This record gives sequence, structure tokens and C-alpha cells, in this order.
Amino acid sequence: MLLLFLPRSGWYWGPITATEAKQRLQKMAEGVFLVRDSTHPSYLFTLSVRTNRGPTNVRIEYSDSLFRLDSNWLSKPRILSFPDVVSLVQYYVSSCSSESSKDPVSQSPPASTSLKEPAAVHLKLLRPLHRSGESPSLQHLCRLQINRSVAPGADLTDLPLPRRMVEYLQRYPFRL
Repeated sequence: MLLLFLPRSGWYWGPITATEAKQRLQKMAEGVFLVRDSTHPSYLFTLSVRTNRGPTNVRIEYSDSLFRLDSNWLSKPRILSFPDVVSLVQYYVSSCSSESSKDPVSQSPPASTSLKEPAAVHLKLLRPLHRSGESPSLQHLCRLQINRSVAPGADLTDLPLPRRMVEYLQRYPFRL
């Protein structure tokens, strides 16, 4: 399950360095992100995201068969864990999307997405950066749209679709 979904996402960049990720994100809008292999030997993946202060990297921990964003030990109990990296990213994208629809004046970023520096950088995950020269296939874009239209947890076999299409939808059950 670990690497089953991530390569299909289109925004997993594999073994690029922090410098390469920074170059890719430097001229992007705030909230654009990618996932890459971590260069730190204790972590598998890193989330690189364009913040209001520039590109930032957040390691993704893997412990007890679950993934979560790296944080200081005080925040760790509040950080949610997920069975795979795509679920983790999808959660933070959807929570950022729901926050951006609120009144921006009264809005405060969730504690779980702030970094450990005294003047915290608040992460906003809004839009994935797809690998260079690779746009998602029309087939994958259709799958995403169907997944967004179906209620979470709904049984796809109830849809009036051919079996092969249902199997294709089930191979990537995410909305991102």
C-alpha cells in the first residue's frame, strides 16, 4: 500500500533534492506543493510547498504503519496519522480548501500544519505541482472527477459502469 497510490498521483516527484524542489516551487503561487523522496535517511518522503515566505520542506514521518507530518514532540500527539501519503495530503488539501472558504479575517491556521519555528510558517496546501512535462491523462482526470462526485465511502460497484471501469476507479480512490 505504501507506494501503490503515490506514483499514480502525478505530484510525486521521486528522488529530487530540496534544492531542485525549491527551484520548481520558487515562482509558483502560495499553496502549490509536491511530494518527493526525503534525503534524510530517517524519513521516506518530504512535502515541499510554496509558502508566503518561499518554498518550505516538511518531512513526512512513517511510524507504526502510518504517515504524518513531522513536528516537535509537543505537537506530535495532535498531528493526525494516515495509512498512506496520498490520504495525508488529501486531508490537508481539503482542510485548507474549507478554511479558504471561511472569512479570512477570523480565520486562524490549524496548529497541526504550523512548523516548529518561533515565527511559524503556516502551510497551505492548495494545488499539486505535477511532474515536468507530465499532465494527468484524461482518463485519470475523469477518474478524479468521478471520485469527487461520489460520496466518500460509497460503493463504486453500485454505479452503472462496466466492471473494468469500476476496477480502474478503485485503483486510485482519491479526489486529489
